[in-house]
Amino acid sequence: MKAIGFLTPSPTLSPTSFEEFSLPDPVPLGNDLLIHVKAASVNPVDYKERRKRLSDKWVPVILGWDGAGDVVGVGSHVTGFKQGDKVFWSGDFRRPGSNASLQCVDYRLVSHMPKLLDYPAAAAMPLTAITAYEALFERLRVPRRDAGQILVIGGAGGVGSVAIQLLRALSDAEVYATAGRQESKSWTISMGAHHVVERVDLLDERARQKLPQFDYVFSTTHTDTYHDIFPELISVGGRLGFIDDPLAFDVMPFKSKSIGVHPELIFSKGLYGSNIESQGQMLAEIANLIDSKALRSTVNTVLDGLTTAAIHEAHKLQESGTTIGKTVIRYL
Repeated sequence: MKAIGFLTPSPTLSPTSFEEFSLPDPVPLGNDLLIHVKAASVNPVDYKERRKRLSDKWVPVILGWDGAGDVVGVGSHVTGFKQGDKVFWSGDFRRPGSNASLQCVDYRLVSHMPKLLDYPAAAAMPLTAITAYEALFERLRVPRRDAGQILVIGGAGGVGSVAIQLLRALSDAEVYATAGRQESKSWTISMGAHHVVERVDLLDERARQKLPQFDYVFSTTHTDTYHDIFPELISVGGRLGFIDDPLAFDVMPFKSKSIGVHPELIFSKGLYGSNIESQGQMLAEIANLIDSKALRSTVNTVLDGLTTAAIHEAHKLQESGTTIGKTVIRYL
């Protein structure tokens, strides 16, 4: 099979950061589906891993934790899938990823594709949708009724875009979201946010817009930047969730108001073998929401070709910190 990867980490992105490899086709065992990958999206975790992950005995690192494609092989323990099924998934952090023509994925992490989406639009959704779903409804425990008010930090990003939509589709929360540039604000409104908040200085915005004390804050980016003001924005007994990687996090400022602090990592269940099947179930719910038009894909940029150039460009866009929605590579 064809794959794009690397043998040596690249802290700084360059045209030589990725290589093309010809590798043996993977063989599906047990719980595996063997999938012909038709499209894959790129997330911040991709460039973070490119910067630091070491290859194992000259076996290249193949990144990519979102994909959409066709089932071409089925392991002996698989149920609910067959050859020819169109599927989408977010894969296992420890296994070769979707920057390849073929990928083996545990079927419990996979769902049938939404009928209304093509491969690129479907590939944009799994990692961000599962992350948002787990953060909102498992970590923050946002109720479906009487959900109160929530602030999403980074409303135009991949996870923020889905979080806003999920809140509107599955709860009665009043959704506030931060955005900076005008195009980001417009995108955030199109995702369903009730209110857009200027991201630069939230305390100034709180006074200017008379923002409430939030029941929940879901931070998808720059958590360390906002750390010191979060306790002032969150109500007594409220909750903060975050998905990025602050270098340090002092929980003590949150104690006087008994604010719960809840990090979210999509890969936790796979790493520790805990309730893995829930992620495939979440994707099935996401597919149903899309097909019922309660949710839409967040794809915004589509690059063409399983090539080093396309992977390079996708990483460049992610590292710029200015992307809106999701960047997807369509494999021709």
